[in-house]
Amino acid sequence: MLRRHDRGRQISTLQNMLNWVGNTRLPKLDPDGVFGRKTEERVREYQDNRSLAVDGIVGPETYDALYNDFTRTATGGNLWSGGLGATSTRASKPEPPEPRAMSQAEIREFMREYSDDYERLRRGYGRHLDNFVFCLARANDMVSLMRAVGFLDQTARTGVMAASGGVISGIGGVAGIFIWYYTALRQWANALTASRRTYAYRGACYTATAWFFDQNPPTRSDRIWNRISQFRDPEPGPGTRAVTMVDYQDAWNDARNKTWQELQTADFEGADHSVVKPTVQALFGEDPAALCLAFLQSFEGVVGSQQLGVWRDNYSVRYPN
Repeated sequence: MLRRHDRGRQISTLQNMLNWVGNTRLPKLDPDGVFGRKTEERVREYQDNRSLAVDGIVGPETYDALYNDFTRTATGGNLWSGGLGATSTRASKPEPPEPRAMSQAEIREFMREYSDDYERLRRGYGRHLDNFVFCLARANDMVSLMRAVGFLDQTARTGVMAASGGVISGIGGVAGIFIWYYTALRQWANALTASRRTYAYRGACYTATAWFFDQNPPTRSDRIWNRISQFRDPEPGPGTRAVTMVDYQDAWNDARNKTWQELQTADFEGADHSVVKPTVQALFGEDPAALCLAFLQSFEGVVGSQQLGVWRDNYSVRYPN
């Protein structure tokens, strides 16, 4: 809820959105971050135009309507007469700035102003934040950038990000990856022999990478497959028979299917998939292999001490090989 006398960046964002949408006879608001009399008057006017309860308080219904209107307006929708699809009675509206027209320093300054806590983002994402800035500077519109920064704020605020040695530990938390890991993969994987389990983990990491980059999930890792075919797991498979290559492929397929299914329904801190995917892509410099490596490294604590050396040696095998 946002109301009279509130202060902060959320109020500045509210004031900017009110300046963008709706036909108004009131003066343009100064986005000073103070919810004063003028801001309340604009809120009441907007609520009246949109047939909402006129109370001057920005609750969920008012905020959702305003955000949707702002999104459509800033991306070319016509919302200037107090209703969706109405004919404009206002002179030509200003064009929103495009991130691609802004310098890297300007993008960083925008993030510093728009983020709830920019320094927390710097601490949480480390060098990956520079990748984000570099890639998101090519976004088509400011709304895309605002949504992405909002998603970063959400993940940092909930503490799922932590920088460790230049590598994001718990990247699964940001991407929602631990959702499938803990609920769908761990119990199932424990029933596998050690080497099939690590092969399944790699399949899960490859699948998650493909999902975030809108690619088809690989059916196997050819290089790891060739290594396994030469040094097959001596442990017994189902029943009493020896483990076969079919067992390895089945483990990969199961991990791939479980991972894909869980990601398709993941909540991602309330962010839409259309925001999450390009944000994660940008964090990793639009390089699927870099994201996959982060996923693989996040599994170091669960692959088992006997397999850890081989697991790390296989970091040289890059997605999707």
